[in-house]
Amino acid sequence: MIKNNEITLTEINFLRLPLFKVSNQNILDKQPVIVIYTENNTEIVIKASNYGMLNSFDRKIFLAFEHLYLKQNPNFEKNEVIATPKEIIELLKIDRRNSKTIWNSLSKLQEVKIEAEITIKEKNGSITRGKQQFNLLYSIGAWTNNRNKKTEEEQKKLRRYDNRISITFNDWHINNLKNKFYRIINIELVKRLQTDIAVRLFDYLNLNAFYYDNKTKKYRQKTILKIDYIELIKYLHVTEQKELKLIKRQFSKSLQELKENEVIIENHFEKDIFDNFYIILHLSKSINVWGKFNNGDTKDNLINKILDDIKDYNINPLLNKLIELGLSNSQSENILQNKNTEYIEKQVNQFLFMKNNYPDKIKKDRSYLYNSIMDNWQEDLYYNYLTKKDKETLKKQQDKNKETQKIANKIKKEYDEYVTDFCNHAYENMSNEKKEQIEKEIVKDLDTPFLKDNKNAFKIAFECKKIEIITKLSKDIMTFDEFATKYN
Repeated sequence: MIKNNEITLTEINFLRLPLFKVSNQNILDKQPVIVIYTENNTEIVIKASNYGMLNSFDRKIFLAFEHLYLKQNPNFEKNEVIATPKEIIELLKIDRRNSKTIWNSLSKLQEVKIEAEITIKEKNGSITRGKQQFNLLYSIGAWTNNRNKKTEEEQKKLRRYDNRISITFNDWHINNLKNKFYRIINIELVKRLQTDIAVRLFDYLNLNAFYYDNKTKKYRQKTILKIDYIELIKYLHVTEQKELKLIKRQFSKSLQELKENEVIIENHFEKDIFDNFYIILHLSKSINVWGKFNNGDTKDNLINKILDDIKDYNINPLLNKLIELGLSNSQSENILQNKNTEYIEKQVNQFLFMKNNYPDKIKKDRSYLYNSIMDNWQEDLYYNYLTKKDKETLKKQQDKNKETQKIANKIKKEYDEYVTDFCNHAYENMSNEKKEQIEKEIVKDLDTPFLKDNKNAFKIAFECKKIEIITKLSKDIMTFDEFATKYN
């Protein structure tokens, strides 16, 4: 049972980009600029504000304003949302004394400068990607009940518990929401998450745990997700650990919290022969746990309506295939943008062959698959296999054709025998008058010099002609198709 206050929509770029650190620590003095390189070697630059870098608390504040925006602008008619610190505190169930912290968070959301490639979805469904410099909020305004007061004392009141805050989102942000480039998130669950990693890991799951089912034309959720450790720590901005026991300790609290909130059922860690670490998550049936945090006596169909309508950029079934094989969303999108479908499928089949038959030649699945597609790797082992397979297939087809022809010849022979026996029996049971009539007709048709001089040829031709005439006259004789069906 889903209640409206559980549902919010969040724009996909904010799920995809590693914008929020999982530490509340102000890192301005140590690291005023963060540069991150994605799998496609795309650069993401984040420049800190006077209040430091964005963190998981800022993510909650940002999501809260997206939630309030949807309530105030159900038809996306404008970019502005107005709220008080009191509303945010009540929505996120945080301490009332945090009203100043809310303002500081909003200041960061407006002042932290980001340079990254973002995805824009147009009204017609087309997708464009390009590098942009932006802040998460376009502008912030705040005022007291008496807007004309401008004294220093009144300016301090801007951070009071009940003063209103007006924020304006970027045009592309609202256009993407309007054009259904979003994920549906349970904000009631988000506000219950206390560990920083859990907040952002929940974002990561909402981005990567869903795939487009081409048969049902709807989105479905995976039940198991294998996460590359290096990819995840870039997303979370956490320190890389080299030992498995330290990685487990690094994620223990957050994973436990996700279990307690029924987002995941179980987890374990893996290390491959090349010392690459992976986190394996067994997901609950619905990671958003719809209906758990609200009670109601009527079923709300809003979520079903949204799910039926959602059509973001993951519409190519090949995208889901590439992601299932371990590529990230950005890698998969880059491949689909630059390579044709037939070529991608060929390279995927090559990867699967090499992985299943020559795993020692693949150091890292994701790197191999991505580079083999982008750089057109041609594996001799695979193409020799294809050549051999084609020859075997051709031989099987030829053998099958021979066997089919053999059976057809046998049926034809037995049908001819059946027709001969049928016609001879029918002829023997005819009246003498009917026999004479048939014989006269046959002799007339066979009146040729060659047959007059060749008794054996005449005899054979006579029998064939007799069978032909009787076959035409008989209503009971089976056709070849009928005989073949009965034979089979």
